[in-house]
Amino acid sequence: MSVQKQIESILNPRSVAVIGASNDTNKWGGSVLALLRKFGFKGELFPINPKADMVQGLKAYGSVSQVGQAGVGAVLVMTAQFAESGPEGMALQQEVEDIVSRAGMRMIGPNCMGYFSSASDLCLLNAQAFIRNDTMHKGHIALISQSGALAGAMLARSYDIGAAFSFCVSLGNQADLEICDFLEYAIADANTRVIALYVEGLKNPGRFTALLEAARQAGKPVLVTKAGRSSSGTKAVQSHTASMAGAYQTFRAGGRRPGIRRKAHTLVAHGAENHQARRRPHASALASGNRLPRHGRAERSDDRAGRHRRGGRVQGKARAQIRKPLIRLSSRGNHD
Repeated sequence: MSVQKQIESILNPRSVAVIGASNDTNKWGGSVLALLRKFGFKGELFPINPKADMVQGLKAYGSVSQVGQAGVGAVLVMTAQFAESGPEGMALQQEVEDIVSRAGMRMIGPNCMGYFSSASDLCLLNAQAFIRNDTMHKGHIALISQSGALAGAMLARSYDIGAAFSFCVSLGNQADLEICDFLEYAIADANTRVIALYVEGLKNPGRFTALLEAARQAGKPVLVTKAGRSSSGTKAVQSHTASMAGAYQTFRAGGRRPGIRRKAHTLVAHGAENHQARRRPHASALASGNRLPRHGRAERSDDRAGRHRRGGRVQGKARAQIRKPLIRLSSRGNHD
């Protein structure tokens, strides 16, 4: 089966097993199961909890093997403390990769917040926007992000401005499936018209550049926010998803070709599709992380949205870019 067909199955599964499912929705296993039920996922649900007979009104199973299905095609690993945490975590991640490979499965993660597909009413993204809202808006923006927190912030903003997604995936450490795999899928996806990417590191820069050209040919705008421009940003990227950010100038040079322009932190594949982007100002503003101005067009495409994110990594990258020193806190807690 091709990678694209595998992703199609991941975004439109027949069934989902939630390992660690719980009646407590304050726990991730409880929240994810509740969101699957809340938005009406039509496939079968299998809560996996060896200490319970029933979870959220559904029969619980002691292990995945008890479900009795033909096999598991893909696994979503939200858990952190893998390669981003150091050598021991890196060894553990390699062990998980080997297990997944031997089983013939594909993996999203680890160290991610999940994904959702509005077309299939599938919500495996543990985001406050979904917890607080009763509907999942169906739209035509694909969001592919290495940062789950940033994806969640953009999702929350989408409810404010009336934009909506076809699908969104948080990739974390990209141990198996990576940005280019989902970018290629989004280019061919009939439900997607605009593609927004948050990139910390690329596993295959040549493939990425070729896919930007393919998106341009398909008439789909691609907005890319690249993290790790500064030395402090590179360090944040390494600790966040264990990504080797690489030299930003190399990344920028890859975008110097017809059909791609750069505005501050964002590379935009453009051309004839600029007209489409103007017709969908909400999508353009959302994908670049900006507030929507009164006249309905995004004015900036830089990383200033990072100021509105309470997590420090995006803010740190933006601050380093404008050459403001980061405040370093001592371990003693006295910062006078």
